[in-house]
Amino acid sequence: EFRRVLFRSGVTVFDSDSNYVLFRVADAGQVWQELYERGVLIRDFSRSQYLENCLRVSVGSPEENQVFLDALAEILNERS
Repeated sequence: EFRRVLFRSGVTVFDSDSNYVLFRVADAGQVWQELYERGVLIRDFSRSQYLENCLRVSVGSPEENQVFLDALAEILNERS
């Protein structure tokens, strides 16, 4: 499952019954920028009150989801 893979990546995933996933990751603004540079478009809520360091990704096709998950894993691995 999409949320489970995100959770295993070390990010905080918020419960949701909608077609998107809200998650918290360190330095979210920079993560958003790096995803954008890889052609992955998600929403940046990192400067919103109560949503500091949060990003939101819409659940898409299996292929789109995999592109996002691969890009995020690559970014997080580069940081560790």
